Amino acid sequence: MSITFRPVDDTAVDDNPDWIAGGARLKVGRERIFHTAARLFKERGVDHVTPEDVAAQAGCSRATLYRYVRGKAGILEGVVTAEITAAAHRAASERKMAGGHDGVVDAILAAVNAIRSQPELADAVKQSSDGQTRRYLVSPRTINLAIAAIGFPPLSDLDAQVAARFVWSLVDFPLDDKVAERELVEHFIDRISRPKH
Repeated sequence: MSITFRPVDDTAVDDNPDWIAGGARLKVGRERIFHTAARLFKERGVDHVTPEDVAAQAGCSRATLYRYVRGKAGILEGVVTAEITAAAHRAASERKMAGGHDGVVDAILAAVNAIRSQPELADAVKQSSDGQTRRYLVSPRTINLAIAAIGFPPLSDLDAQVAARFVWSLVDFPLDDKVAERELVEHFIDRISRPKH
């Protein structure tokens, strides 16, 4: 499966067709940088990869890397967004999601299973000591990208953060029994969807 990385900032670089790269220079350059970074993150962990490492492995200068993706924050955003979106698409293609309450339960379980299916990336995220990776993962923008990829409407900022933290708690502390895990998610959704008095 090919992962398509979304643009970080299209105003930063001219995206004219490039006869050497065989396509749009901006897109080709970012994809090379993000694929290289994803591989290095999985091999070494997020904290042990610098923008200079990525530039050297991608075959570009440090200046080019910063021009295309704004440094480590831009690299991290591009890699994580692509991985989350790809995982959400895989989860959605595995089965037809139900609507309503069951659809929310299915979506949460699909997100958990999608993250678990990429243990190297999940481990790299868990090992990140600066908190930047986790903050990005629980940001409403990131959560709503994943939610949109599986066909659900966006959540409020608070609901997105609650859902993200719940998903990560299941990733970090899995239950041995899938039925029990589903029951836990159903209970969680029941509790938070009750009308407030």
